[in-house]
Amino acid sequence: MVLLRTAKMTDTGLVRPNNEDCIGEFQFSYGPVKVNCLAVADGIGGHQAGDIASKLTIEYLQDYLHNLEDNRDLSQVLMDVFSKINQLVFREATRRPDYEGMGTTLTSALIEGKNLWIGHVGDSRAYLYREPSLQCLTEDHSVVGEMVRNGQLTREEARLHPWHNIIQQAIGLDPTVDVAIYRADLLAGDILLLCTDGLTDLLSEEELKTVISKSKVPDLILNELHSIAIERGAYDNYSIIIAYQEESELND
Repeated sequence: MVLLRTAKMTDTGLVRPNNEDCIGEFQFSYGPVKVNCLAVADGIGGHQAGDIASKLTIEYLQDYLHNLEDNRDLSQVLMDVFSKINQLVFREATRRPDYEGMGTTLTSALIEGKNLWIGHVGDSRAYLYREPSLQCLTEDHSVVGEMVRNGQLTREEARLHPWHNIIQQAIGLDPTVDVAIYRADLLAGDILLLCTDGLTDLLSEEELKTVISKSKVPDLILNELHSIAIERGAYDNYSIIIAYQEESELND
């Protein structure tokens, strides 16, 4: 069995009064194998009860995956659980007036040996560092993300654009949601980063790559990213999960 070395944190930052982010890390059985799940969720700023939405999302993700009863492809499992979570959050938002309009991003990674699946809604991100390159595995469901895809902005221009935090879809805002599923191989020595936009608003992708490339120790990477976020004002909540695939585990 492949075991990951991981480190994770979620922080309110220096400006916001409460933390609307939520993170999850757990393992579940999928037939005869164990699958690692990592997830970050960012309650939508400007909407009520964003912290409730992100917490419900992570809790339901864990409950659902711990109670799988069949052997569907994991990409279909992700599609199904995202859809069910969306319905749950949307139902809660319509049931209680104080929850009206709540929503959250959700980016989740399922890791089974060398196999990696990503489910994604919103503008949190999943990155894969494979020396010497850093690849963003997800696309932002945002106004500026669409402008990048259309060639109107570079990714760095999008990061600094005044509309960078206007997202186009999220968990819980509508009865249905379009879920993006990504599939990749996770090789020996790879490092996976999941994070919310409270981090990527503060660091460019080149800066992220520089930090990650310095160490194979998840805690050291996490601590440096956290320090940079604080130094730069940490004006939003931010969440970070680092996972390092041990070479010895894959080569045995």
